[in-house]
Amino acid sequence: TFELKRQFSGYFLNASRAFKSKKSLQEKEAAQTAQAENGFDAAKVLFNQGRTDEAEGLFRKIIDEGGENNPFYVQSLAWYGSCIALRAGKSGMFQAMKLVKESFVWLDRAATLAENSPFEIDVLMNRAEVAASVPDSVFHKAAVGASDFERVAELFQENCAGKIFS
Repeated sequence: TFELKRQFSGYFLNASRAFKSKKSLQEKEAAQTAQAENGFDAAKVLFNQGRTDEAEGLFRKIIDEGGENNPFYVQSLAWYGSCIALRAGKSGMFQAMKLVKESFVWLDRAATLAENSPFEIDVLMNRAEVAASVPDSVFHKAAVGASDFERVAELFQENCAGKIFS
């Protein structure tokens, strides 16, 4: 009986710790979302939490409501395109092909608008990561992704390397 009590108490202790840990993580995620200073930051927090459907809605809202006058417009285009690409990964083959093509409409538009802007690295990393994750034999985006990664490396070297390695 003593052994049985010890096993049960250990089980309940572990279950209690797991519950508190999960609750703590949920509270931390909620706090991060609440602390976001604007819709764009909130959308990125949701995206990073894996809540991409919610993030997609916020990015789309920024695109639709603020338009090009919104300082987060260009980046939102790219992140929205990434959300669409992630949705493609959860879809059937024909729907996925349609969604990947749609994602590149948004990503390409963002990349064009971000050229030589402070947002260029963020935008190109989104497009490069999506390009690297889709089959090149179907979408022919490997060259685009490689070019984006090269440009990011170039921008990093120009703008950041001296600050980090000096």
